[in-house]
This record gives sequence, C-alpha cells and structure tokens, in this order.
Amino acid sequence: ATDLCSTMKFSAVAALFAVATSTSTTGASAFSPAAGRFAARPLAAALYSVATEQSGEAATESFRLNFKGEDGAALSPWHDIPLKGDGGYNMVVEIPKMTKAKMEVATKEENNPIAQDIKKGNLRDYHGPIFWNYGCLPQTWEDPNGELVSC
Repeated sequence: ATDLCSTMKFSAVAALFAVATSTSTTGASAFSPAAGRFAARPLAAALYSVATEQSGEAATESFRLNFKGEDGAALSPWHDIPLKGDGGYNMVVEIPKMTKAKMEVATKEENNPIAQDIKKGNLRDYHGPIFWNYGCLPQTWEDPNGELVSC
C-alpha cells in the first residue's frame, strides 16, 4: 500500500466525450471546448486502451459514455479496467482539463457509464473550467470488510 502512495504515476485511459462526427473512439483522448464545440486533443499515452461509445446528446440527462473492450463487449471503467498497468497506474478521466460539466462514473447503473451529475433535477457544472484532469482510479471502490489505507 505504501508503494502505491509513494510511486503514483497516472496515464489517462478514457475519453469523456465521443467525437461529434463519430460514435466511437479508441484509445485515450479528451475534448475541450473550442468555439462552442468539442475539439479532440490527445492525452498522455494510455496504459490500458478501451473504446468508448456515446449514447444520448451531450449536456442532457440522457448522455452516457459507455466503455467497450477490444472484443466489443461492454465493460465498466470502475470494475473492469485494471488499477495497475505496465510502469504505472491507470486513471479514468471523468472531467478533462478545461471543461466544466460535472461528469461522474454512474455507480448505480449497469456497466457504470460516465454521465453528467444531477442535483435537485439540474445538470451540474463547475463555475468555470477546471485546470486539471479529474477522475477516479479503477477498482478502488470502498470495501466495508477491507483494510483502510491512507497515504
């Protein structure tokens, strides 16, 4: 556990939005606002590559970013992507740098797609773009019977 805390290296493994002209993308990429639209820009090299597929329209309650393995089967970014990769740790980027939609892994939905968070019936946004990639470490959900490790 102390090894994890002292040698943490991250590479992004997922995209947050699918390219407007395509419903699927492979590998790691993120999207940032440019002239009111989303423009692709690459992230650090992925340690674990997945395909993503968008369903629903961006900035609506129905938007979901679903993940697929190399064989095309649905997978959960929370449960199925390994924590450790070759030479580092994987991270699922839920909110790419310089975006403001409050996106989260939907922990109560099948296969845990990424969706925009809703509070009191409204889609949540930050007051302005965040200046870093925000996300989660896969396979790090809390086990009530497990040992708590703090860094």
